[in-house]
Amino acid sequence: MARNPHKSVAATVLLVFGYLNLPSRIQADTLTISNSLNANIVALGALSVPGAASLTNTGKVFNTFSGAVSVQYRARTSASGGGNLTLKVTQDFQTGGPSVAGGDLTYVCGAAGLGSACGTSTASTSSATSVVTLPASACTGGGAPCSATDPNSVVVTFSLADRPVVKTGTFTANVQFTISAT
Repeated sequence: MARNPHKSVAATVLLVFGYLNLPSRIQADTLTISNSLNANIVALGALSVPGAASLTNTGKVFNTFSGAVSVQYRARTSASGGGNLTLKVTQDFQTGGPSVAGGDLTYVCGAAGLGSACGTSTASTSSATSVVTLPASACTGGGAPCSATDPNSVVVTFSLADRPVVKTGTFTANVQFTISAT
């Protein structure tokens, strides 16, 4: 019996073509890993005040000396916390000059950008006194629920009594501002 060489080649081509069209058995593997990112966001505060301020008087003798300080601050308080911006006189005026301890230095706060500003207060050398009280869940900048401005500011206007017993000269007191947030 004679073989047809074309049949054999055609069968081989069909067999190879059929093998190439079979679904491949290539194995793939997918690995998924999950990770946690943790951030501990805490209450915080920052402030900026000028290095010095001058108190001046105008008009008649023994008029009160006055001067203003603009305090800029940033804050974030927790939902159960709040905060305070305070001032304390850490060094009273020199001997013969006005006396913070004697009640000669008072201050009033303008509108606060965030929180409630103080009313008229007497400065103290023994304890910090309030400038701004910050509520719970308060924050600086970005708009609601935070304040719209960044940084916030408050103007503190100092008044110093000019009593007749005060000697002439230049007198200096040091005022320390502190911000705290919880």
